[in-house]
Amino acid sequence: MYKATVFFLIALPITAVATGFSDSFEQDSTGSNPRGSNSIFDWTDSYLVKVSDERAYSGSKSLAFSFEGSPDLAADAMSEQRFSLDKKYTDLWFRYKLWVPENYFHRAPEGPSNNKGLLMLWGDSYSGYSPTVSLHFERKGSTGESYLYSSWRVNGATAFNFFDPATLSAGGDLANAPVGISMSDRGTWIDWVINVRASTIPVASNDWRSGEGNGVVRVWKNGSLILNISNAHNYYDGSSSDAGGSGDGWNAGYLIGWANSGFNEDTTLNIDDFSMGPTSDSVGFELNKPVLGSVRRVLNE
Repeated sequence: MYKATVFFLIALPITAVATGFSDSFEQDSTGSNPRGSNSIFDWTDSYLVKVSDERAYSGSKSLAFSFEGSPDLAADAMSEQRFSLDKKYTDLWFRYKLWVPENYFHRAPEGPSNNKGLLMLWGDSYSGYSPTVSLHFERKGSTGESYLYSSWRVNGATAFNFFDPATLSAGGDLANAPVGISMSDRGTWIDWVINVRASTIPVASNDWRSGEGNGVVRVWKNGSLILNISNAHNYYDGSSSDAGGSGDGWNAGYLIGWANSGFNEDTTLNIDDFSMGPTSDSVGFELNKPVLGSVRRVLNE
C-alpha cells in the first residue's frame, strides 16, 4: 500500500530592501529635471541641467549639463545636479557614463582654474563645518585637458585642503596627478567608477600633516584605476556646533558643478546610466576583474 505524500508550499513575505539606486533618465519627459528616487536616494536642486533626448549612452535620453560660454577669461560657468541620501554613509560607490563633447577645452582663465568635476559629497550641510570630499578637474597646461585630483575637509575645518594624489602635500605638483579628461576623450563616453570611504582615525582640527588617515578615494576610468588614495584624513567627529548631526559620512552631494575656468564656447556634458550604493556590487562593478570591451562610443548609436 502506498502512502500519498503531500507537500505544502508556504508563501513567505518578501521584504524589498533598497541596496542602491540607478537612473537611465528614460522615465523623464524631455526638458524636465530628473525625478527618479527610491528609499535611499533622491534628486533635488539643479542649475542649467535637463533631461535631454539629444544624446544617450543607452536608451534615448541622458542628463545634459549646459555651461554657457564666454570670451571673457574672468567669466565662470555653472551647471550642477544635486541629490540627497536617506542617512549618512561612510562608504559609497558611484558609477555613470560621461559624454565629453568635441569642443571640450579647459582654458586658462583670469583667476582660479580648478573646476568641480565628477562628484562632491557632504554631511549635515554644504557650508560651515560639514565634512566633505570632492573630485576636481584642474587645467593641464595649454592642452585643454584636465587633471583629476581630490580634496576633503579634515575634522570639520573651515578651509578646504587640496592634496596631490601622489604626494599628499597641500598644493602639490599637479603634474603627478592623472589626466581626467584628455583630448582623445572628446566625442566619447567615459565610464567612471568612484569609491569614497571616511577615515576612522581621529585627528586634531585641520591636522592632516601628522599621522595617517585611512580614508579612501578611488576612481576608475574605463575600467582602469587612475586615482588611488588610501590614507585620506577625511575624519570628522561631529562635534562642531553647526554640524546638525554627528559621526562621519555623507548624506548629500552633487554632480559636475562650478567651473572656475569657464568655457570659450557653450559646452554641454551628458551623464547617463547613473548608479550609486554602499558596495561595488550595487553599481555593477566587480573589483579585481578585467573589464571586457570599451565604453568608448564615438557615434551616438
